[in-house]
Amino acid sequence: SGIGYFQMDWIAVVSRWTHVGTAIVLVGGTVFLRFVFTPAVERLSEAERTSVTSHVLSLWKRFIHIGILLFLVSGFYNYLVVALPSHKGDKLYHPLIGTKILLGFGMFFIASALVGRSAKFEVMRRNAKFWQTVILVLAAVIVGVSGFAKVTLKGKPREESVRLVNAIRTARPVSLMEKSTIAETREPARALRCVPGTIATKLDQRPSDSFHRDLLIASTLKSGLAHYLRPFHCSAA
Repeated sequence: SGIGYFQMDWIAVVSRWTHVGTAIVLVGGTVFLRFVFTPAVERLSEAERTSVTSHVLSLWKRFIHIGILLFLVSGFYNYLVVALPSHKGDKLYHPLIGTKILLGFGMFFIASALVGRSAKFEVMRRNAKFWQTVILVLAAVIVGVSGFAKVTLKGKPREESVRLVNAIRTARPVSLMEKSTIAETREPARALRCVPGTIATKLDQRPSDSFHRDLLIASTLKSGLAHYLRPFHCSAA
């Protein structure tokens, strides 16, 4: 239904916002650590550098762990629920996304090692600038892969979009006489009244709903039917 489609879109928007927002915070924080914080603490004495670095990384560790969790949840939702249905059988899209996921896990491992306390990764922490640079390089490659897949490999249109386009193509435009009749008619119960055979009736939606009406107008601009839809209203209950 239209309501279910609208709700699903909002879930996808929130998931995308979470994914991109988390990337901005974590990559931006790594840039700060690599080019601002690490060079600054190198000028301090050994004791001061150890104290300041330990305090900062203890705070940064929270961002890393929460960020990894948000990345995993939003990333797999975006892929399995949003992208996968429209890219079935795509021989290039899935290997690219698989490569992106593997690179992402590499980033997670390095970032976790740099903020951890395990003695096994002490060598990495002593050479933090190098590994922070590796994280930024991996991030740049992931952004490149994502951008290429998003722009070049668009996938198949969603079922709701196909239904909307087909309904618009087969719909009968509303005449000026019908518009006048609809505008002047008001039922006491204010039940929904639309001209049979019009775009709104074929979609089984309420044109008075601004979301669906705007969808109809935007989708019909190129076909020259927008001027029929702008003044078109139905009385709704």
